[in-house]
Amino acid sequence: MYERQVYHGARFHAGEVGHIPLDPDGPPCGCGKRGCAEVFLSYRRWQEGASEELLKEMAERLAHLCAITLSTLDPGLVVLGGPLAEATGEKLLEEVRKRLPRYALKVHEPDQVVLSPFGRDAALLGAGALAASRFVDSLAFEEVM
Repeated sequence: MYERQVYHGARFHAGEVGHIPLDPDGPPCGCGKRGCAEVFLSYRRWQEGASEELLKEMAERLAHLCAITLSTLDPGLVVLGGPLAEATGEKLLEEVRKRLPRYALKVHEPDQVVLSPFGRDAALLGAGALAASRFVDSLAFEEVM
């Protein structure tokens, strides 16, 4: 949020952290780049090989991504949601928080990373809230005109 408003960016891609490359030599991503966070942190990948080892590898990558997000945008919280967060829950969160100090600035604390209470519906509910907000804003604009 910027001045209590959602910050969209110049091309409406602000916060699209899934396409931050974590390994430029990594596997190809659907966006055309290689090694995007999305490739390493997908629910599909978790389903195909769920294990303690994979959980720790994902936590390492996610801690790196959270540190980039914290350093770049300086949010109060980084909220983990969606199917992967729902499936791995507190285990993933605990592992990410353990690893975060390796990547994050000293001003950022591990407890700035939290789980969304909305699970796999987090993105859908956020999109709905954004649509409702735009609708209400458009009504307010029409009243002024």
